[in-house]
Amino acid sequence: PWLAEAREHGWIPAVMGASEEAGTVYARHGLDALELGDEAIVETAEFTLDGRAMRGVRQAYNRVKRAGYEVTIRRHADIPEAEMAELVRRADEWRDGETERGFSMALGRLGDPADGQCVMLECRDAGEGDGKGGELRALLSFVPWGPHGLSLDLMRRDREAENGLMEFMVIQLLQRSGEIGITQ
Repeated sequence: PWLAEAREHGWIPAVMGASEEAGTVYARHGLDALELGDEAIVETAEFTLDGRAMRGVRQAYNRVKRAGYEVTIRRHADIPEAEMAELVRRADEWRDGETERGFSMALGRLGDPADGQCVMLECRDAGEGDGKGGELRALLSFVPWGPHGLSLDLMRRDREAENGLMEFMVIQLLQRSGEIGITQ
């Protein structure tokens, strides 16, 4: 009936976020089923950089760490309004064009006061050694997922920053997840 109604109105039917079973049913009725990607779930207590499979990630992490980058992790509600406005401005500055491309799970409203439980990671470089902290080089924002999980919402970086910065930030989050009560 839904497909008949769509044809009647000249609509193009589409479904996003369907289960594997639903995809099979839709395909049986003439729709194409496309897999857009999978969410990687990491149990923070089990995460390790050890082993051959993690060699490249471990090297990137260590390179960025040696370069003096540091990560701040905090809930959006703990970021003063003026600071959040600056983070939003920088995120927009690093955006690649007007059309957002990338994550289908993006919340799409960075800085909204209603999203206080979201988690922000800010990564700064080593700076000039003046004790004032370095320049902001990247941001990651995560939305709550279940009682003790996070899901990636926004990923932005200064293109002049060190390669491996995003890996470094995600690993910092995994290693320090207890600070904000996250297990996945």
